[in-house]
Amino acid sequence: MMVEDLESWEGFDKLVQYFSNEYDCEVFSKVDGPDARLWEIGIKGQIVNLVHDDMLGNFFYSKNASAEPLLESLASKLEKRIEENRD
Repeated sequence: MMVEDLESWEGFDKLVQYFSNEYDCEVFSKVDGPDARLWEIGIKGQIVNLVHDDMLGNFFYSKNASAEPLLESLASKLEKRIEENRD
């Protein structure tokens, strides 16, 4: 799921803060490079990969197909939150 309004490196930190505040996520691993980041976080019993890439922006995904409903819910709620804060 792409996060178009939070594309920057700093936007990644905002996403982590959002997931932490809203879903009490647990960070399992962090890889921070000069132009990319990959954090593995746990939300509601699922592993979610949160990625920042300088060329692509921020996005999240899971390697587990059973996480698809969770990802769709996260994306929907995040989109709604961004819209509310845009005003």
